[in-house]
Amino acid sequence: MSGIPIQPFQLMSSLKQIYLKSPWHKKLFFPKALGAALLAYHENQPETAKPVIDALYNTSRFFQRRFLLSLKIIQAFHTHQISPWVVDTLVNVAALPVGANLVDLGWHGFGKEIGASLFKTFPPFPPGTTSYNYGHNDMTNKTEAEIAMVLRNLPQSITSVSLSTNSLHQRTGAELATIFAALTPSVTSVDLSENWFGLKPADELVIAFNGLPPSVTSINLTSMNMHNEKTSAELVRIIQSLPPNLTSINLGNCRLSPKNTGAELVNIFQSLPRSLISIGLGANGLHANTGNELANAFAALPQSLTLVDLSHNYLHGRTGAELATAFAGLPKSVRSVDLSKNMFYKNTGVELATAFAGLPQSVTSLDLNNNGLDHLSLEDLTALENALPHIKTLCLGCFEINKMTREQWRALMKVFPGLENEEENITYKDAENCKVPITSSYSWLRDRGVVPSLKITSAFFASEAIKEGKISPQAVEQLPEAVTRYLQS
Repeated sequence: MSGIPIQPFQLMSSLKQIYLKSPWHKKLFFPKALGAALLAYHENQPETAKPVIDALYNTSRFFQRRFLLSLKIIQAFHTHQISPWVVDTLVNVAALPVGANLVDLGWHGFGKEIGASLFKTFPPFPPGTTSYNYGHNDMTNKTEAEIAMVLRNLPQSITSVSLSTNSLHQRTGAELATIFAALTPSVTSVDLSENWFGLKPADELVIAFNGLPPSVTSINLTSMNMHNEKTSAELVRIIQSLPPNLTSINLGNCRLSPKNTGAELVNIFQSLPRSLISIGLGANGLHANTGNELANAFAALPQSLTLVDLSHNYLHGRTGAELATAFAGLPKSVRSVDLSKNMFYKNTGVELATAFAGLPQSVTSLDLNNNGLDHLSLEDLTALENALPHIKTLCLGCFEINKMTREQWRALMKVFPGLENEEENITYKDAENCKVPITSSYSWLRDRGVVPSLKITSAFFASEAIKEGKISPQAVEQLPEAVTRYLQS
């Protein structure tokens, strides 16, 4: 065997990732024999590995592609000099099932370790792969031609690419334009967040963003570090250099306020593409503007918007009346508003009721997670009763709802009469910031005095039976769709 040998701990790390990416019911039957088979193959004992692999291969079509690709990659290690730290990445890519939508190569140091030779040993992308993460790879040592080659060689199925946190601000505008122009026409979504673009002159950013293909309709520019770096006029020019048909843009943590006055915010928002349906304005210090200034700024947003993120803007610092005025300026097309992380627990129930009354009646989805709602007294929650009758879907924070008493929970639900007996439409953000249906927490619902529906109860007992090995994979697949949907959550 030539090449650098694979260490067992690296294989086991990869196997863990394969396990984590497996569907919920496959985890319960994930074969320990896979580790033995791969290690046996690594030790050049195919006669030992083959019968195990054949048995697993014939057990379920779900495992077929991942076994074959994993073995192909390991074979490649025996014939090519590949750095050992690359093992996890390549095995993980090979392990993705058919139809997997993400190849994640973030945080692997490709900018330092791999140049133009990457695609000589890189495994084929699984069919149907649509997302590619190349973030956090420190591209300072790579030429724009090398980065462009990586992007140009992506399969046509890729529609989403992440280049976040790659120190791209150190490139010239022309170099960035070359890199961006290499994106294939199939790419519609680009993540350029945390690249410190605010440190670059506006003229260079205009050149750079002009290189983005017109096919791009979604862009993430979070944390551009614009604070005290760009005038409102420069921000307008930069925004106008973006692809004209954008439907989604994230300008979170770009410090649009307090540096910009209300009038300047109006100019910035007026420069946004009128085709936008989603905008992220989180962590922009909007609390520094008055209610009237925010109302005028929000009124300047595209009237096509359906989702607005106003999270982490310290909005608790404004009075209920000011917030009501500001919210009333939102386009009447908006259906979903993110007000998470605004410390509303510092406001009284009366103030919050006044503020929420300003939200357009068109808003049916609301994110209030991480607002310390468990700190609101029963008196405050009672003051909020029926304040948001038009909300049909709600997101809360796991830590705050876990601290709520049964009485607090009941009072909170009365704030949203449209959610009565509709626990299925309530989610919470877990420790990893992932949305989880509250119906997945059967015991929590029971402890809060909520009578779970027959569907939720069935899913709970089915999951318990699966954990105890009383239900086979075949039986799981035959369960009603309504039950398996909750099992998956």
